[in-house]
Amino acid sequence: MKALVVLFGMNRCAAKTQRSIEENLMAPLRSVVSSHKIIYCLHAPTSVKNPRTGELVNDNQIYSDLPTEADALITCRDFGGQIEKKLTCAQKFSDIFDNNWYSTRALLNQLQTIETAWRLYPLFCGDEFDFFVFARPDLLYLDQFPFADLAPALLGDANVVALPVWHSYGGFNDRFAVASRLGAQAYATRGSILEESCRIRGGLHSESLLRHALTRSNTKVLGLPVRASRVRLTGRVEDEDFSRAVISLPQVGST
Repeated sequence: MKALVVLFGMNRCAAKTQRSIEENLMAPLRSVVSSHKIIYCLHAPTSVKNPRTGELVNDNQIYSDLPTEADALITCRDFGGQIEKKLTCAQKFSDIFDNNWYSTRALLNQLQTIETAWRLYPLFCGDEFDFFVFARPDLLYLDQFPFADLAPALLGDANVVALPVWHSYGGFNDRFAVASRLGAQAYATRGSILEESCRIRGGLHSESLLRHALTRSNTKVLGLPVRASRVRLTGRVEDEDFSRAVISLPQVGST
């Protein structure tokens, strides 16, 4: 089996997160695949000013401490031109986060990193993969990914995505995923149905967007028994409550 690992979003504090990525994601992956490739596609702005999360950093070198194990590294200081049309679309509806569209912009930048990686990975990594892993590099992964149990459900023509069941907030948790090829297509390109999702939800909401995309594509969703805590640019690890917004999904390995 061959797998592609897509690291997307922002690389906030690799010094805190990289060991957990290696031990809980990469090591169990290597134990079940014959080969793998890694592509980073990151939003790397020069500064971050987010009072909600306490991140107020100027001249930030977000990608300065990336690990060396990467088959492709794509960074962009500003996806502004690429997200402007989607932002205009989102602004036809309510600002669900109620912070002058700051969080909406951040979500659109994150979605753009996934979409860009999906579009470009064949150029850098080839196109012969049996399944795909999407993961944020700014998460501290607390449990090992159960690839040995999960892989059989992802092969061939399967249309499957495995997601964490916590922090679903009326939709599906979008922080990381393991997917078959068909499932990965729906996961990575969900920004294309943004307006449709906004009409249903009344605004752009990340978990609702993912749920709408996977429902629309008839993708089977499995529960992934992995927890992960967010790590901020300051190095602060969020004290997550994994009992919040938990949904019931068929578990990995279930028939």
